[in-house]
Amino acid sequence: MSNCYNDLEFDKIMQQVEQDDRDGLLEEEIFTYEDRLGYHADDDRDEILFEIAEQRARELGLWI
Repeated sequence: MSNCYNDLEFDKIMQQVEQDDRDGLLEEEIFTYEDRLGYHADDDRDEILFEIAEQRARELGLWI
């Protein structure tokens, strides 16, 4: 897959992750990242959401 395609797909994934966060669907996953990586759920939320998006992209086979 091309980098351009991957970038577009990752942007879609990131937008979905941000929407899921606004809808309150990621709290359990966010706290998992908080425990595992030492992030703070509020202070490091952007980093956590990016990590979640990267994980979803890897699950779809996208090269990031």
